[in-house]
Amino acid sequence: MYKYVIPGILTFLAMLITFFISRMFTFADEAVYWITLGSFFMAEIFLGYTVAELQRSDDKAMPQQLLPSIVSVGYLAFVAIAAVSFADSVSPEPLLMIHVLGLFAALILYALLSMAYRNTVAVQENIERGRDFRKSMVLELERILCEKRELFDGNSALNSKILSLRDAVSFLADSVSGSEDADEKLRSQMEKLDAADNTDTLSKIADELMLVLEWRQSVVKNLR
Repeated sequence: MYKYVIPGILTFLAMLITFFISRMFTFADEAVYWITLGSFFMAEIFLGYTVAELQRSDDKAMPQQLLPSIVSVGYLAFVAIAAVSFADSVSPEPLLMIHVLGLFAALILYALLSMAYRNTVAVQENIERGRDFRKSMVLELERILCEKRELFDGNSALNSKILSLRDAVSFLADSVSGSEDADEKLRSQMEKLDAADNTDTLSKIADELMLVLEWRQSVVKNLR
């Protein structure tokens, strides 16, 4: 919440400055003055809000996160151009319509760019979670095998299975949206491997784990 404080204060100061500057100009119609001033206030609030949102984004999905803020800057420029071009030559009703259409277009564009930005961030976060899952599985397997080394040392058949497991986990596909059940089943099978207390059990669970790994690979492949 504190990230909104400074942009809010700066926005309020900008609105005060705009108000005092506006009193230095004369308008043929009082309604035109208030429409123009209100549009400037709206543009400054819009800009302040987008700056605050930019502070919350934590540098994710650069430079896409800048696009919504560029829209607010563009809308402020539009209001300024409209004030210079139409304030003394257009009656209040058409001027109000110009500003309403400009604000509507800016909000629509802002909403579309914000949705695109959020989708990009979601994709990046899913990729990061998928990589974290793979790394955690690799580390977990190495921990388990280090603790169970006495069960397969000297057993060539079991050693071969362990090497195959290491290879399969090292090339484990990253998690994707929809692979949660497969990830959980793999995690559960790892727990069974960790609980194995004799060579026969370790060998049996290693075989089951290999099947789960192959099944999960096919699940992830179909989801991509």
